[in-house]
Amino acid sequence: MLIFFLVALAASVAGAICGIGGGVIIKPVLDLLHLETVTTISFLSGCTVLSMSCYSVGKSLLAREHSVSLKTGTPLALGAAVGGLAGNQLFAAVRELSGSPDTVGAVQAACLAVVTAGTLLYTVNKARIPTRHVQNFAACVVIGLALGAMSSFLGIGGGPINLVVLYYFFSM
Repeated sequence: MLIFFLVALAASVAGAICGIGGGVIIKPVLDLLHLETVTTISFLSGCTVLSMSCYSVGKSLLAREHSVSLKTGTPLALGAAVGGLAGNQLFAAVRELSGSPDTVGAVQAACLAVVTAGTLLYTVNKARIPTRHVQNFAACVVIGLALGAMSSFLGIGGGPINLVVLYYFFSM
């Protein structure tokens, strides 16, 4: 249990410094160590990400920082909540179909590698890619849905992925 705490603490500190959260670090590191099942690791990573998110939101509210418009933030949050439930269902379906926890971990790792590579490519080329300013309610819900499903299925907070999406679609 100490190793889980140390990994979560180190990932949370590194994520806070980089501004990306720690979930994208926690899940692959714990998967690599093979100390628990994929389901347990996803749960532990999710709990850590949830606690970091609650802290960040609480800190922003106490400081009276309001950098996200309710017009876009609310449908994004609604979509992300539904997407999180869908991502959990997708995870359960892949687990059920595969029959092997290692297969589920491999599917998650492959998806995370593709998403991380896409995030890196966007980050390197973002100066040449014009951003959008999406305000349509339905579009915000769909974007939130995709982010929530991906983050939940992968068992990460989605920090770098969310940053790229928020930057591109909402010019944040």
